[in-house]
Amino acid sequence: MSRLRVSVLITFLASNGSTAVFFVVSLVLARLLSPDQIGVFSMTAVLIGIAHVFRDFGVSSYLLQEKELTPQKIRSASGVLITSSWLLGAGMFAASGTIADYLHEPRTREVMRVLACGFFFIPFGAITHTLLTREYRAHQQAWVYASGTSAYAISAVWMAYAGFGYMAMAWANLINIIVTGVSYAFFRPRNAPWLPSFKGWRRVTDFGGASLVGGTLGQINNALPDIWLGKSNGAHDVGLLSRAGGTASIVMQIAGPTINYAALPHLAKEHHLGESLSPALCKGSAYLAVCAWPPLAAIALYAHEVVQFLYGPQWLECVPLVRLFCIYFAIGVTSQFHVAGLQAIGRPFLAILPQAAALIARAACILLMFDGSLLSFGWGLVLASVLTVPANLAIQAKYFALHHRDFARALWPSLAVTLICSAVMGAVHAATPAAWSALARLSVLAVVICPVWFVSVVLVRHPFVAELERFATRVPLLERALGLIMRGR
Repeated sequence: MSRLRVSVLITFLASNGSTAVFFVVSLVLARLLSPDQIGVFSMTAVLIGIAHVFRDFGVSSYLLQEKELTPQKIRSASGVLITSSWLLGAGMFAASGTIADYLHEPRTREVMRVLACGFFFIPFGAITHTLLTREYRAHQQAWVYASGTSAYAISAVWMAYAGFGYMAMAWANLINIIVTGVSYAFFRPRNAPWLPSFKGWRRVTDFGGASLVGGTLGQINNALPDIWLGKSNGAHDVGLLSRAGGTASIVMQIAGPTINYAALPHLAKEHHLGESLSPALCKGSAYLAVCAWPPLAAIALYAHEVVQFLYGPQWLECVPLVRLFCIYFAIGVTSQFHVAGLQAIGRPFLAILPQAAALIARAACILLMFDGSLLSFGWGLVLASVLTVPANLAIQAKYFALHHRDFARALWPSLAVTLICSAVMGAVHAATPAAWSALARLSVLAVVICPVWFVSVVLVRHPFVAELERFATRVPLLERALGLIMRGR
């Protein structure tokens, strides 16, 4: 467990370092590129995201959950991954013109061709990345994150400044993939074979096929808003939608890589040992909720200031959407570990059910509520996320033996912390002079909310206190503060 915690901490620091760099780059690009240009890239990127599910073909999940991983199994996985990646890369490149015609946006053709080239390089780093994750070798992955992120940041900003427009992000993504693949070559485990094989490929594809369907539905679900809005309203509104979603998802961008890194291998090990996944899912969901819900509440309350400060006045149209996306992501926190849990117990095909329900609900709600305005489109997305909650609760009750009452009881302390923080933030927002700059108002919030969150976590006896205590032993000032609060409680 100590090795897992160290790896999670390193992943948290490394991934958040990368997230911070990507975030700063997005701020620079928001000022160098227009909403229309960013919309063109976003429309193409979501389609490439669907293709990436087919490219992976569940190979990563297969390698992470396999109980005994032999060199032959690695070679088989490599063979499947290279084949699927190269075929899809060639297919996306060839279909770029047809897709551009369908979207009525000829500029997406060139973007798609550059992004499709990345499929030919991804397999060379993907297998090594998965093997390092399985062994919790996060310190080596951190060096790769640093290399790829640096390459992306430098190339994206320079190309945008040089006038490449929407193509700056496309070329920067390709450069990132190439540099990442080369970097992983230096950290490949010694027992990992380089040559691919097709012997035993059926075992890989049998597991990957189920993951493929669920992942494809998930990516279609993610791509549906951009495609729908792009065909209906054009690239400008897609750019606003993308920026709103990106702003609200800052919290999940911080927590997501850490969660995804540890969830599947840890849950798989618990399952192989014959342990119930219910306690781990409750604990993980409670930890994620207490770390995600208060910041999402802060972003929703200070959406105008956040957008004004980060992106400038040209993006203020997306402020109402930012608030709706905060609700959307807050709901999503409750089912964050379900797919990993189903893969851990060897039932990845079950993830198809909630993904299919989510896709149907999203399409129906957008069709019902969308009247041409961005706000109605956003409310359709929120309503769809609410309608999928019962399906997720039914899945966890049946396959993880986790009743919805027990799950609600596990999340209640996180909700209590969020309510306390929201009340304080609301008071601070009302008391701060409206004439102050966005930076000044956000600075006041940052000074106030961190200690309020810390104190409220202790006061409501949230399980996350155990992690704070472990961390506090290395920070004397924090340890004394924690001791005073707990004695006062």
